[in-house]
Amino acid sequence: MKQLKPLQIKFQQMYSRIFGGGGGITNLFDVWALFIRILASSVGKEFNISKLLQYDVKITGKYAYNKLNKYLNGEKYDFNGIYLPLLQKTDYGNLYELYCCSKDIFSVYLYNNDDYSSNYVDKLDKKLTEGSYCYSNDNCDITIHYGDIVLDLGAWIGDFSAYACYKGAIVYAFEPAAETRALLEKTVLYNKHAQGKINIVPYAVGDENKILDFYKNNKHMASSTFLTLNKNSICSEKIEVVKLDDWVLKENIKKVNFIKADLEGFERYMLQGATNILKIQQPVLSLCTYHLPDDPEVMKDIILSANPNYKIIQRRMKMFAYVPRLS
Repeated sequence: MKQLKPLQIKFQQMYSRIFGGGGGITNLFDVWALFIRILASSVGKEFNISKLLQYDVKITGKYAYNKLNKYLNGEKYDFNGIYLPLLQKTDYGNLYELYCCSKDIFSVYLYNNDDYSSNYVDKLDKKLTEGSYCYSNDNCDITIHYGDIVLDLGAWIGDFSAYACYKGAIVYAFEPAAETRALLEKTVLYNKHAQGKINIVPYAVGDENKILDFYKNNKHMASSTFLTLNKNSICSEKIEVVKLDDWVLKENIKKVNFIKADLEGFERYMLQGATNILKIQQPVLSLCTYHLPDDPEVMKDIILSANPNYKIIQRRMKMFAYVPRLS
């Protein structure tokens, strides 16, 4: 079989991750959006062509707006009973972020009857931007159950929180950015009908209790971070950071069942501040591991140092960890 050229491979990967998992090309604008995305991701980033990168944000934002329209229900998006607030039509970066997140979080729920069996998730993983937050096989159950206590770390506008709430979990949605919490509050309001509950926690999480500068990403708030000030960011506010071990003790939470974390490179510091939770409460973990090059090995070492009973499953962009239950 003739080997594919690098650009062809890039095209296939980009197509799967932009248009897979419930997306798809349906008109000429979609074709144009794909072309600009590939061009910006290769030539634009390589040579830092600012106008091309800015145009890419606009075009992919318009694409996302069009695709999200099928979920419109009055003043909110309706993912088959799970609700999220509408974003401004010209909020291109956040619209594309929401489109990608909605595929990652809702695809299995919408298209596979909420069944996270490994065979299905493994295939779907190639078509999603970052991959599912849940996973199951004969040995592990990284899913949300009724009555679970879930920590959604880096909740953003509450997409994962809304899903967990729908499943009947009690969710603590950690979101430090005031601007984003305004949308998160709408998510809480829209999902009050659900069996669970979402509690907003206005803190970030780390390895110690302190105040840090929080760098707001101008393109989309979901990529705001403590770690760096780059060309797309400004230092927007001082943020209170808490150790999860201390916060759980203060809130008298005896059993955390599930921790989801997307912290733009701060996941390792969160784990360092949660070693007692890992040792004693042993929640299942669903963690992003793509922000820093050494995330997988560093995070694995922290988890196993805290509790060597954890089993680790490293995927393309996510790490799942669990302690096997005694039969």
